[in-house]
Order: sequence, then C-alpha cells, then structure tokens
Amino acid sequence: MVARGHQTTVMSLFDNSPWNPYIDFREKQVEDIQNIGADVVFIDYNVSKERNLWELLKKINKKVNKFTPYSKLENYFEWTQLQKKTEEIFKHIQPDAVFCYHFDALSAIYKTRTAPVLAGVGDLWHMPNYFRWKILPPSLNKYLVQAPLQWKFTLASKKYMKKMLSSCAQTGAFAYHYANWIQRELKLPTIYLHTPVHDPVGSAWLEKRKIHMNNKSKPRVLLMGDITGTASVWGLRLVQNEVLPILEKEFGM
Repeated sequence: MVARGHQTTVMSLFDNSPWNPYIDFREKQVEDIQNIGADVVFIDYNVSKERNLWELLKKINKKVNKFTPYSKLENYFEWTQLQKKTEEIFKHIQPDAVFCYHFDALSAIYKTRTAPVLAGVGDLWHMPNYFRWKILPPSLNKYLVQAPLQWKFTLASKKYMKKMLSSCAQTGAFAYHYANWIQRELKLPTIYLHTPVHDPVGSAWLEKRKIHMNNKSKPRVLLMGDITGTASVWGLRLVQNEVLPILEKEFGM
C-alpha cells in the first residue's frame, strides 16, 4: 500500500506487561515500519493489573460469567475496553479503509463505523483452548469438568466470532481450512489470505543450502512460529510422535 502511494498507519494494541515477549522489540518494530514509509500509533494496555483482593474478585467474577447463560462478548474479549481509544484514533486519522488482524484487535474496533473493515484472522478463537484441553492426560477432571467448559467456550466463541465478523465488509483467514470453516460454520463469505513471508534469499536457496549442508552431518528441522504458542506446542508434539519416526526410518537419523 505504501509503494502504491497510500498513506498508511499501523495501529498497534500493545500489551506492555513484563511477560510480553515482544516488549523489547517495540522500538525496532517502530523503526522498521517507519522505514517503509508508514506511521505507527500505539494503544497501550496492561493485562497484569494490580494484584489486590478487589482485582482478584473481579477476575474470578469474569471467569464465572464466561460460563453463565448471561455471558457477554466482553467476558471473552477484554480488548473491548479499548473501543473508545480506537474510535478517537480513527476520528483523527479518518481512514478510507481498515485492515484488522485477528479477533482480539477486532473486538476493539468492531462497533466502529468509520470505514469499511477487512478482517484477517488466524487461529479460530476457541482452537488454542481446545488444543490445551486435548493434550491433557486422560482423567476424570478432563472429561467431566474441563470438557463441558470447553464445549461452552466453543459455542460462545462461535457466536461472538460471527457477531464481530458480520460487522466487517469482508472476512479473510490466513489458513485455507479456517476460511472454509468460517464459510461452513458461520455462514460468512470468506477469502483465503496468503500469509506474506519475507524471503531475502529468493531463488538462490538451493545453492545456499548445498553450501551450508557441506558443513553439517545431520538434517535440521526448522520451526517457523512462536515457540510459546499453543499451535506450535501441538505441532512439536506431532513432529516428535509422528514425523520424526518416519524421518529416522527414511534417513537413518
């Protein structure tokens, strides 16, 4: 968009709590974005609220409300509390179009009617919880306690994902099977968005690999993704249990 002459602003909902793994890279990210000609605006928030009795009771109340018949979107998406701030920024920028990545950011802007929104989403909102539940060892707690809670969370997630995506001019998903799922389960037209990947090597990758592998005795497996992500952890389990045995058999690793 910048290359085509469009004025572009990146609005970042930035968690400045100490355990955010990206907090040390904030300045570098700003520098990289500005170097390509885009502006950056931050909306800071902190999930590590003051730990006192009142905050603890509010946290417990929020968790309980998730699983009552009266649960609301705000009980599942805490970023709704940022809606006023996002509206102020939109009024100042006055965008002609908005691209919004993933459901957390979408919950902070979905009520805004400033400009048409293209939503691009990653994992479905209930999937990380589902995988966390799935990798638990078999137990009564898993099937009698956790399973009903997971079922309720899944139903609520489907309801609120559809509510937010329905407010957008267009929906897209960065995975082909998720795009199909949204069309099938939520009945919303959805396009498959190909994930943009920076490729500094280009067509010379094979030659560079040959040079590099001359100094290596064993093939290496590269993980592309956040090592702390639930999907990454699940993927590593699949690699360990199903892929590596085949590689060992084929290559004698």
